[in-house]
Amino acid sequence: MELTRYREQLEEMVEERTRELKEAQNELINLAIESGRAQLSAMILHNIGNAMTPVGVRVAEMKQDNPGQRISEYLRRPYEDLVAHAEHLADYVTEDERGKEVFAFMGKLIRSMSEHQQGLSDSLDKISEAVNYVSEIISLQQNYAAGKRENREMTDLNRLMEDALKMQSTAIEKRKIRVDKDLAPGLPPLIIDRNKLMQVVVNLIKNSYEAMDGLQGDAPFLAVRTFTTAGHVGLEVRDSGIGVEPERIGRIFEFGESGKGSSGFGLYYCSMFVEANMGKLDFISDGPGKGATVRLTFETRLPQHRDGNE
Repeated sequence: MELTRYREQLEEMVEERTRELKEAQNELINLAIESGRAQLSAMILHNIGNAMTPVGVRVAEMKQDNPGQRISEYLRRPYEDLVAHAEHLADYVTEDERGKEVFAFMGKLIRSMSEHQQGLSDSLDKISEAVNYVSEIISLQQNYAAGKRENREMTDLNRLMEDALKMQSTAIEKRKIRVDKDLAPGLPPLIIDRNKLMQVVVNLIKNSYEAMDGLQGDAPFLAVRTFTTAGHVGLEVRDSGIGVEPERIGRIFEFGESGKGSSGFGLYYCSMFVEANMGKLDFISDGPGKGATVRLTFETRLPQHRDGNE
């Protein structure tokens, strides 16, 4: 009877410990999800801020530059000279030195006005481009807005990859990173939570370009690829960054593991999401300084979601 009670107590302790571990795991996953959302939102706001700064500068310049007033001042003196010599205007502009100067000045003024108009048009085009970019980024953010409820839908990996790159274009261009794209045509759609998959792809791209910060040598590059095989579809992110030691590859997706001094939430969440969707996540690196590749592969059929991972 004592052995039976002891066994029952052990079973209760194991069950309680299992519940505690599951709760702790779910809490860590939620922290990783929120961290990813925060990073994505911060990235969107940063891109919008970068786009709006030159807009404000150009608008301020256009307000300060009053071409109408300056043109009126430039025209007033030549006009007065021409009016004063109206009775013999032809002789004045062809024989008188002052008249010749006035005539030449009128031609220069016309050319200057034309150049100014072209500059104004270019400024308006750039402002329009910036506003369109902001609108597009906001639209993407709305399309991939984070929600508490899982929402599986038909997802085009090519479109998702293009959107992820566009969201991070400012950070990539700032670092002068070359981007190579190899997007497979006719890619079958993937039935998955598109918003959460976007968080994963954004995090992978962000990790890649941050892994190239401070490196010397060849021009940095980021290569993205989508592919399809029999019954599977996937994507790949490859970089020329710091790489990973062979002994660390096996634990690169563990919670808290990071080679950049970050929290390690991002890759941990990527691993949990892929695992929960019955996918495969591979990390490949030839060693320090030799870059890294992360590859995600999913079955094209609707995956059976594992309990306890959401």
